[in-house]
Amino acid sequence: MSEQDRLAQVREGVDVVDSAGNRVGTVKEVRGGDPDAVTSAGQDQGGGGIVDTFAGALFDRDIHEQARERLIRSGYVQIDAAGLFPGDRFAAADEVDRVEGDTVHLTVDADSLVG
Repeated sequence: MSEQDRLAQVREGVDVVDSAGNRVGTVKEVRGGDPDAVTSAGQDQGGGGIVDTFAGALFDRDIHEQARERLIRSGYVQIDAAGLFPGDRFAAADEVDRVEGDTVHLTVDADSLVG
């Protein structure tokens, strides 16, 4: 199954667990990727372009540009994180291992997520 197929199975509101099985939070938003995006700044031609379509909440956050561009290209899951450090975290499409029932399983630990 491709990364985009796995991403298409993710639904808002379901639980997310990391590679160790620890709960990270719940899915807040899912965005498909644009593999042809060159850079986030280079694609922004003012209104309605790739930034509005694919970047979503990424530009409202202090996320390193390289990580932001990776998420735009691959697609991502925005996670409303739980625990000691609440807030949003982002998992790239290639970090989604599988979706079982109402749970998204990641291939990485929670500390590796962007956010």
